[in-house]
Amino acid sequence: MTEFDRKLRQNAEDIERALDTLLEIDRLSGPGDAPERLMQAWEPTDLTDAEIDEMTHENAMRFFRFDPFSIRPREKCTVGALRAEAVGHDVSIQARAKAGAAAGRTKSSDLLSAASGTRR
Repeated sequence: MTEFDRKLRQNAEDIERALDTLLEIDRLSGPGDAPERLMQAWEPTDLTDAEIDEMTHENAMRFFRFDPFSIRPREKCTVGALRAEAVGHDVSIQARAKAGAAAGRTKSSDLLSAASGTRR
């Protein structure tokens, strides 16, 4: 068992709570404070920043086979840097549901259509 695996097992309850927090953030308050709330959820663990990175954005980068740092420096991808760039832009969440679409629900077919550039 690797050190990382040992830490995951040791912190399983806290990690589960942190991930539950991440899933609830959008539903409860919108994504605006997601980074801060997620970091608060990680506080009870003894995970390092590198281990948290591996479970969060690095996992997403592997899943989507996309390395944003290949086109943008890492320091410009932090929450603070991205928020600073967004000042003066409308970044509010707006419903884009079509008539008859389930209100507030995104289906996997919607995501696939959006990714392929087709509309239903």
